[in-house]
Amino acid sequence: MAIVEIVGYVSSVIVMVSLLMSSIVYLRWVNLVGASLMAGYGFVIQAWPVFFVNAAITIIDIYYLISFYFEKEYFKILEVRQDNRYLNYFMRFYDKDIKKFFPDFTFIDGENIVAFTILRNVVTAGIFIGKKLDDGTFLILCDYVTPEYRGYKPGNFVFSQSREYFYQLGFKKFKIYLQSEKHLKYINKMGFIKQEDEDGKTVFVKKIESSVL
Repeated sequence: MAIVEIVGYVSSVIVMVSLLMSSIVYLRWVNLVGASLMAGYGFVIQAWPVFFVNAAITIIDIYYLISFYFEKEYFKILEVRQDNRYLNYFMRFYDKDIKKFFPDFTFIDGENIVAFTILRNVVTAGIFIGKKLDDGTFLILCDYVTPEYRGYKPGNFVFSQSREYFYQLGFKKFKIYLQSEKHLKYINKMGFIKQEDEDGKTVFVKKIESSVL
């Protein structure tokens, strides 16, 4: 009985923690674990209201997760001017969260600076800002996705599905200097390779190759 009670407490904590998450995807996954454990707890102690409510929540979580991973979403990367008022407002609004991943990032207008907004179903999901170097390198200064759209879909769209777009713009590779360990898992997932630059600093690089045979 003590083990059953522990499961009940743990599942309650997991459900509570899930509600603190800003990412909808992560919230659904953690909530799914907590609700399924709570449903099991309710079944064992024969607390049927607890069982049925959490079983229903589990089914709802599964439904939305299936929708997230299999439902067709429309992404678009849209180049914008550096003085775009919406872009600057977006960066000011999310400044604190951006600094968690890119603490050294400061947006300064420059001749070789290029900026994009990442759209998901016509809604801005993030921004992608970099500097074009002479050798065709896109030096990433900021690759930020808002918490509610955070996951790997926007990244896959930019670095995989949009490679032909960047190739046609004259870019040969992406390069980024890691500013936060929070960004490391994402960078590795996107296929970046750890290297050393000419100054001996650690840099992550991903080649841009044409998708047209």
